[in-house]
Amino acid sequence: MIESKAYQITEWTKWDVEFIEAIAEFVVTHKTKPNYLAASAHTYEQIEFVINLIPGSHKNVQAIGTDGSRETLSADDYLELGGFETKEVVVDFVINNQLTSGQFYLLKLDDNYFDNDDDDGSDPTPVPEPEPDLRIVLWC
Repeated sequence: MIESKAYQITEWTKWDVEFIEAIAEFVVTHKTKPNYLAASAHTYEQIEFVINLIPGSHKNVQAIGTDGSRETLSADDYLELGGFETKEVVVDFVINNQLTSGQFYLLKLDDNYFDNDDDDGSDPTPVPEPEPDLRIVLWC
């Protein structure tokens, strides 16, 4: 497992830019791409609140269906995030409620990292976020 330093979203309306900058720094520092982003459930809820409240937040956003199909969403569609994707990096979201609001980490985990997690509550290991029917993609 490779874990980044802690990042903090300083402006909720620019959460996507802060993710992109953190991912770029991770790639330079660790010479690999992250595959997970860990944050609290509250942080994800705040991002969803922003993207569903602010006009124009749906631009550059596509949804990927569970079958891999892509569709452009209208301004009236409710967005529920399950991950973040640019043209070069895909990160899935995991929940770690020990993190403060707006704080996040980038992680590079093996594909089988979550397979042996007994989830007894004693380990601060991030919990995979349940995947929504649509995965929101931001093309940068």
